[in-house]
Amino acid sequence: MCVSPYFCYDQAAAHLAAAHKVFVASNVSKLLVHLPLHKRGVAAITISYEALATMRDPIYGCVALIFALQQRVSMVFLKVASLQEEMEILGNQMASLTVGN
Repeated sequence: MCVSPYFCYDQAAAHLAAAHKVFVASNVSKLLVHLPLHKRGVAAITISYEALATMRDPIYGCVALIFALQQRVSMVFLKVASLQEEMEILGNQMASLTVGN
């Protein structure tokens, strides 16, 4: 569904409405006109994503999502380090069992 040249995808109408509500339509157009044509579609999606995040969390917007993702990445790194340590311990135990035989 195309509701504007740069909002041409399934949820375009809702995203365009959010972008217009948060950033005002003329501001969105002014932002996009300064970009090369091939980058405007991605920029429109980015603007709508920021608008939706701002509507959900007016104080932090996308920053809250970025912070949450950073925390999840940190937790995954800790889990990977823990699993690597466990693998090393198990590898040492297996090595000592094979040496003992």
